[in-house]
Amino acid sequence: MTQSIPGKIIIPPYTSGLIDETRLKLIAQLVPQLAAASALLACLDVMQWQLRNLSFFPLQHLFQDMTITATRYVDQLDACIAFSNQGAPFECSRTKDRPPKTSEIPDGFKACLIEIYACTETIALAPQRFKVFIDRASEHNDYATREMLTGLLSHSRNINKLIESNIPRESSLQRVDYS
Repeated sequence: MTQSIPGKIIIPPYTSGLIDETRLKLIAQLVPQLAAASALLACLDVMQWQLRNLSFFPLQHLFQDMTITATRYVDQLDACIAFSNQGAPFECSRTKDRPPKTSEIPDGFKACLIEIYACTETIALAPQRFKVFIDRASEHNDYATREMLTGLLSHSRNINKLIESNIPRESSLQRVDYS
């Protein structure tokens, strides 16, 4: 029997083959990713809300796609933490359960763009953070953990690619003085 997690992510009935110390280190690497992904999602929500009255539908659709992709990534990170946390004496306060405070969300469109790129830089570190754990899982024939982490890496690459190809870099947002 499988356990269902909100967001249509299915967790198999087996537990991670990683030992407790390694599992806690994995969770410690997943938590900053979850925080960055949650902040990214909050910024995308703000930007999508600010564009709600814009009559250029392709731009609205683009931000809707980015929001959906970020939501799936947050849900998968949440599921990975739950999967890795089975049987471990580690409490993780999930940022999904606590909506970001208004003071945590940047004010203004430009500030949101800058925050989005700061979050994607953290998310881009996922391959470096998880390579050791993927290698350990492969060595110990823990295919569930390996597949979970490679799926997570795929999601992180997708969201980074989507944002980098559609949102201008911070440097292009600087005003040019022609005088």
